[in-house]
Amino acid sequence: AALYRQTAPAREIESMSHTGILALDAENFRSYRAKLRKTLERAFGPAVAEQLEITATGKRPGTRYGLGISRERIRVVS
Repeated sequence: AALYRQTAPAREIESMSHTGILALDAENFRSYRAKLRKTLERAFGPAVAEQLEITATGKRPGTRYGLGISRERIRVVS
């Protein structure tokens, strides 16, 4: 959520969707994850998209999600 806020600094938090990325429920999260996977597959192909997909770590209720690649390989380009 903090990263999302940084990408849209001109918008007030209150004007952003209350069901979007700032307030994800399980259904919204699965929807965003599926859309992201499809976008990655179109851009990089299925083999690379599999390496870039969101992965789960831990068990309920402490499940965390993130990228399954090392931090050294991540570059944020603006």
